[in-house]
Amino acid sequence: MNVNLINKYVLRILEKNGWYPNRQFEYANKWIEEIEGMRYQYHCFDYARAILCELGGLTFREYAPMTYLNIIALQENNIKQMSPTKISLEIKNKCEAACQILQELDIVSEAKNYNGATFAFNALDAALDDEIVMDIEIAIKIIGDKIFPIGSIESDGIMYVTPKRTIYVLFNDSIFCLGNCIEEAINGLFLKSISPKLVYHC
Repeated sequence: MNVNLINKYVLRILEKNGWYPNRQFEYANKWIEEIEGMRYQYHCFDYARAILCELGGLTFREYAPMTYLNIIALQENNIKQMSPTKISLEIKNKCEAACQILQELDIVSEAKNYNGATFAFNALDAALDDEIVMDIEIAIKIIGDKIFPIGSIESDGIMYVTPKRTIYVLFNDSIFCLGNCIEEAINGLFLKSISPKLVYHC
């Protein structure tokens, strides 16, 4: 990835969730081999392989920064007490980590500009679940290019990439373009100023 194309807050979120420069996911080639054996429509290409090698296996469940700040404000004002459950502890830890990023980057005032996002670069799971989205052959005809699964996005969407580097997300009745490269797509998941473009809806 070209980190110069990634928003500074988004880059820190990537790092917080396990990405680092020159990361190599050890199961990338194994996943690709299994995916290519599932459907004749899936043939890997260099850009898809590069994404899976660098991002494969990473999972993101991020709340919007304002949600973090609101939770902390509620706690500080004793308006709401978080129950001591595993989920609550996870949320608390994510709140603290996200707020630390905002403070370190001196962008607390920009918190409202960011979305939360839940997605995963688990290409194998995405390929196994591709029956939840629209027919792959139809999608390929609409997109006009080969596609290869790179992950999933909540709720019930699967991310695909083309040899031209365009990133799409398929749902059961629609196709959206997330960006012209993986950097644009990741930025678009978090930046409120960037909206996915509807390509097809049935």
